[in-house]
Amino acid sequence: MADTIEFVENGVKLEYSIASKMEEVAASAALGVLSIWSIVGAVAFVVNIIKTLSEDNTVSEALVRLQRQIDEIKAVVTVLDGRLDELTHDVAIVANHSKLIILQDYADGIQGLQTQLLDRPQDIDTAVLVANEAGVLADKFLRSDYEIWRWADIVLDWRGEGANRRLEPQVALGHFKNVPTLPVYILALVTWLGAREKVVRAGQANRLAGDALRLRRHLAAVSVRTEFDKYYADRPATSTDDLLGIPQSIAENIKYRIRAYILPSTRYSQNNKCHYYHVVGSLMTGRRKPTPSFEIYMPENNVLCTLSPDIIGASEEELQMETEAGLDVLAEFSLLLDRVANGGPLLEPIFPPFSHGEGYSPAFLYMVLLNGDVIWRCNDSANRPGGSTEWREPKKIKEGWGQHAKFFNAGGQSIYYIDDAGKLFGQKHKGLVLGTNDWSETVQVGWGWNSFAHVFSGGKNVIYAIESGGAMRWYRHIGGPLGGNLSDWDGYYKDITPAATLAGLPSNRLVFSGGEGHIYSVTNTGELCHLEHRGYRDGSNDWAYGGTPGFIGGGWGQYVQAVAAPDNVFYAITADGELHWRRYITDTRTWEGPITMLRGVPACRAMFASMPGIFHGPS
Repeated sequence: MADTIEFVENGVKLEYSIASKMEEVAASAALGVLSIWSIVGAVAFVVNIIKTLSEDNTVSEALVRLQRQIDEIKAVVTVLDGRLDELTHDVAIVANHSKLIILQDYADGIQGLQTQLLDRPQDIDTAVLVANEAGVLADKFLRSDYEIWRWADIVLDWRGEGANRRLEPQVALGHFKNVPTLPVYILALVTWLGAREKVVRAGQANRLAGDALRLRRHLAAVSVRTEFDKYYADRPATSTDDLLGIPQSIAENIKYRIRAYILPSTRYSQNNKCHYYHVVGSLMTGRRKPTPSFEIYMPENNVLCTLSPDIIGASEEELQMETEAGLDVLAEFSLLLDRVANGGPLLEPIFPPFSHGEGYSPAFLYMVLLNGDVIWRCNDSANRPGGSTEWREPKKIKEGWGQHAKFFNAGGQSIYYIDDAGKLFGQKHKGLVLGTNDWSETVQVGWGWNSFAHVFSGGKNVIYAIESGGAMRWYRHIGGPLGGNLSDWDGYYKDITPAATLAGLPSNRLVFSGGEGHIYSVTNTGELCHLEHRGYRDGSNDWAYGGTPGFIGGGWGQYVQAVAAPDNVFYAITADGELHWRRYITDTRTWEGPITMLRGVPACRAMFASMPGIFHGPS
């Protein structure tokens, strides 16, 4: 089925792309492992260069590294220019040749400015001159609808009628490409910001011409709008804003042209499973690749296998392709320019690792990837106002969960999962705090759990289950995750459906709990609902407001996974692989966030958070 997917623009097949030719040149270049690609695809290079440019004693070292990068870029562009005769149309050759000449002029200009800084690293007048001229040069990359980013392709298009209908090569002008322009633009930004930082540190920021507007222009150019959806045209309209799917920045143009399509490997569900895979590709190069297959649980057999991208989110391969195309580097510039435009330093300050008062608790997140691997993440000081950037290294703590349908934490170390046959299993994750692969044995503790639309925990071994008709059941597994007897359950199959019906909950995309009886759901219109079960301790049918759900926030339709952590902290994953942090302030009924905590999070079958638990003693 992959052959039915073509990664093309405007309905024509790409035959020759200057972006793909640049990849070939880079792969075969005599320069070895071409470090130009470290500029495009790795944040570390940019961060290190900016750091060294900001330190007076290492300015020369940083500039030498930048000079080396410019030399390599110019060498690649020169080889690329020499291969333009591989195109079959003179118009494309002339159009691309003229663009390459302009790009070479820009690269020469950047190198000249770097040389001035290298010759006089401590001279502030030189830094002012370079900052202003580099800023003007960087502005040229933003002119005329990003004209320097648009190149001529050779495409195959249908010509003729009837028996004479055939594919012929044609010229397509103005197609947006990340390379060869992006590496030169990045070095223009680094040169401008490095020189600018020297001027600001010298207290002479007033000598920077048009500085505030320039910072805003480039911030907009490297950023991706929160509401931007590159698949907007492929989905049912949910807004009258036609700009949601139209790229307006450099970053959005790159993101828009890297796509993933979900295809079924099987037409109908078998053994309560449908098998799918992604086909990921780039409109800029025309290249594509399939991804490993994954399974999705289906409530019935012989059901047509269809799946919305909104439910799955971005595949790991799609996020990797975006990273390789430079989106992570641009995201780093977005954070940097936003900080500088608002009066902050070029580099984020590093604070000493000691406490300044109130302590904050960590949040433990589990992510079940499409291949069944389980990834553990910990956000230290998760409930700190404004969010915490203290994340421990993610760890793979388990594999083989691809055959399971539902997953949740019932408090502390207690982990439960339901398989395709509806069997409920319990297990202790003894490595919860450190994220180690330390697990107890697995015990079957129930059966018949595949009949529910939603199953989740309220913490402290309380489990909620919602039937497709809207009835809600309350259970408490007093035996913990390792108790497999009927006597280990309290209130087995207790009906707690409130007077105000819960009929809408089964159709909601996401339903989860934050503990202490607080239950949340994300409606199909993107609203976050809240219910408070006051009888969560004993399973009594006692609900705040008679069980009528309250709407406490909008804008949740962008998320494919969402969980509530302790202290009114929420985490949610967008379809593009961003992990957002939010905190609900109950006293004022207001929200902090969303704040982007992580980028490049792979698509997940499920995400759940550790809940308040009950200690069961040694296992």
